[in-house]
Amino acid sequence: MSSDDYPTAEPRFIGPAEDIEEIRKAHRDWWAGNHTREIPRCARNFGPGTLMFNLNGHTYYGLDEMIQAWEYYCEALEIDVVHLWDYRIQVDGDLAVLTCEGVFPTKASSEDGGWAASNLEIGKPGEAPVGVRFRETSFARRDDGDGNPVWKIWHFHCSPAAPADEERPGIGDTWDGRGGARGGAVAQTVELPLPAEVS
Repeated sequence: MSSDDYPTAEPRFIGPAEDIEEIRKAHRDWWAGNHTREIPRCARNFGPGTLMFNLNGHTYYGLDEMIQAWEYYCEALEIDVVHLWDYRIQVDGDLAVLTCEGVFPTKASSEDGGWAASNLEIGKPGEAPVGVRFRETSFARRDDGDGNPVWKIWHFHCSPAAPADEERPGIGDTWDGRGGARGGAVAQTVELPLPAEVS
């Protein structure tokens, strides 16, 4: 495998620029909505029958269940701005796949709130957020669920990543050793800045 395939801070896009931009807007708006804890903002970027494999290790079937999960986490967590790297989108007609790695900086908002799942440790109230490293694969369709040609996320799969200094079995390198974020990450900020060089 070429080192050209390794993680990079520079996004890698394949497909029509206008489609890439619309998918990025939906994706970034979703992550920004997590930070601002705006459920309508999160929900508007997903198809109604979406399937979510949440970072908490649980599956949510459809937008109604996802909204219930967000309602819980809006009360239970404080989430800082998510940073992504090795951001890739490939569009093929009305379907697209998006992959990235990132850090989900979060902590419990109170002593009786929190992650409520056994797969991760997050920050405690009054302390700094814990940055949970993750990997994401999402699928988008140019369909809003009512047949309108609007890009929505229809499947979201997020899982914890191995520690940055842990060796990959069979390869022997580490995420840090093969370049890590290679120059930084793209903050999924609330104001949705998009690079002009989408291609």
